[in-house]
Amino acid sequence: MDPKPDPNDKLSKVRPLLEHLRSKFKEIPMTEYLCVDEQMVPFKGNSSMKQYIPKKPHKRGYKIFVLADDIGMVYDFMLDVDHLASRGIWCSGTVPQNRLQSLTFKSDKQLQAYGCGSHDEWETVYEDGNKITALKWFGNKAVHLVSTFATSFPFDKCTRFNRKMKEKVEVARPFIVKDYNTYMGGVDQKNITKG
Repeated sequence: MDPKPDPNDKLSKVRPLLEHLRSKFKEIPMTEYLCVDEQMVPFKGNSSMKQYIPKKPHKRGYKIFVLADDIGMVYDFMLDVDHLASRGIWCSGTVPQNRLQSLTFKSDKQLQAYGCGSHDEWETVYEDGNKITALKWFGNKAVHLVSTFATSFPFDKCTRFNRKMKEKVEVARPFIVKDYNTYMGGVDQKNITKG
């Protein structure tokens, strides 16, 4: 006998279909480098779950989180995000500065004074022993990243346009930035957003 649907589950009517799709996605062998990102499922009807996010290509619809590789292959999707490190999934990503209010990073002006490619880095250890690195890097502008496995080392070189010199210059790039830039684009592949 099938369990009764949860009356608080707004997706109870389509939950069996969603779980069937997820089980099929999970059968696909995963590659090593994966990304989790928001994805909008376009929807113009009436629904309490519909969201409006003006910066997305599809501004109105259902927001889901998608687990994909760097070429856009989807392995899972979910409406909420579990604690990934506790499941042995190590991740990196960008975050808004207001999500890191407890950390006092150098200001944009301070990093700009040090030059393009400068950074400020913090690390914390949770009770379960997992480490999280938070880093602010100044390329052409400041960007904040967090990672459960990557830090600033080893550095490599990348090119950025220097507005004062009006030419491209080589700058130091922390590993966390390189790793994120290499593998972050899978969820945003055009073949995923087509519906």
